[in-house]
Amino acid sequence: MRLACLKTRADTSDIRNNSYTSKGKIIGLGVSGLVELSEEGYAIKSPWPPGSEDSLSDMRFEAKVYNYLDSHHRLIKVIDWDAEECCLTMENMSNGNLKDYLEKNNACISEPQRRRWILQAVEGLAYLHTKGVIHYDFKPKNVLLDENLEAKIADFGCSAFNGSRPTGGAGVRYAPPKGGNISSGVQLDIFALGSTIYAILSGKDPFAGVDSEEFGDRFWRCDYPDILEDVEMDKIVRNCWKGAYPSVEEVKRDIDGLSQRIASITLL
Repeated sequence: MRLACLKTRADTSDIRNNSYTSKGKIIGLGVSGLVELSEEGYAIKSPWPPGSEDSLSDMRFEAKVYNYLDSHHRLIKVIDWDAEECCLTMENMSNGNLKDYLEKNNACISEPQRRRWILQAVEGLAYLHTKGVIHYDFKPKNVLLDENLEAKIADFGCSAFNGSRPTGGAGVRYAPPKGGNISSGVQLDIFALGSTIYAILSGKDPFAGVDSEEFGDRFWRCDYPDILEDVEMDKIVRNCWKGAYPSVEEVKRDIDGLSQRIASITLL
């Protein structure tokens, strides 16, 4: 299996050394895709490095996943697919990805906003699973924010659907250590969801500053990161990590219930 999602990120300086025709301002560069903002205001994702068979294959597969999925308000909208150049034209999410936004603005993000992102992330992931799609690389970096700070899931290059095998997986902190009881695709996505919820509420990755070996040791001892101030949400996160939820819908049920209780208290 080619672990595309775990490769080292490409260097933007490589662009000057390749015969590549720019489509606009560079706004993102990942493992196998370069994202540029066109003059028309769209985000265009092209295979990178240009001509790489792995990158071309990743782009074709991602386009196939988007084509399979129906339009949904929690998924980034695809405008066009250029099969000849293997380029996806998508709506531009002007506030970038959730990871970067948290790093830059964590001190001034309100609790209601954090809860909205959690609900939106859960809603999007639940929809994917109802369609039989496992993301396999769910994390704040792959949750994008539009001009209204609405969250939408993106980047399906590592996904699996209709029995296909994933081409990669999430990195450390968003995937469980090897050797545990979490192995199904659904459970792996739920684990990543728990880590994403933790990041949204705390503003940092779980086990931040801990190396991979210590991460595994602490995880299997149930020596989890500092308890979140929100005790009930902390319990939900830990249940995601423990594999206690059989489906994202079960996570959504608990979060919806918690949100309703908070809303009723606010109205008192």
